[in-house]
Amino acid sequence: MARTMYAPSLPGLSTTDGLDTVINWGLGADSTAYLARMLTAPAAHGIDLDRTAVLYMATGSEWPETRLLVEEFMLPLLREHGVRLVQLARNGHRKEDGFTVLDDSRSPERLLVRGPWTLWDDLESVGTVPQQAGTRKCSLWAKGAVGPAALVISPPRGRHLS
Repeated sequence: MARTMYAPSLPGLSTTDGLDTVINWGLGADSTAYLARMLTAPAAHGIDLDRTAVLYMATGSEWPETRLLVEEFMLPLLREHGVRLVQLARNGHRKEDGFTVLDDSRSPERLLVRGPWTLWDDLESVGTVPQQAGTRKCSLWAKGAVGPAALVISPPRGRHLS
């Protein structure tokens, strides 16, 4: 079976990057377990880590413990394998506002948890509160939609690449 390659138009990623795997990492238990498994046994899953990018969307609302655990365990694993971590943040509520690339590195040292537009900014702008049970639509909007939405968005207003 031939591998299908697509060319993302994500800020920080270009059609010349030669990516064939993009992982949307939400920092939760499931996506972290998946990422750890891919990093420790990529060949078993048919993944070439040199052609892989991990996307993380900074919401401004991560638990401090989550940031500490990511920096202690996952960032060293990403560095060890030289996997590209692209840390993004929304510029505003609308898809058209685009994204800011907070960091783009194969040796990330810290998790950047806040960008120009946070989940709280968004909740306040529409007069709602975070959902704690059920679908958790705010998490889907803030993190889950970053991959598909970012792949069709024009470049962000500001951008920092390290």
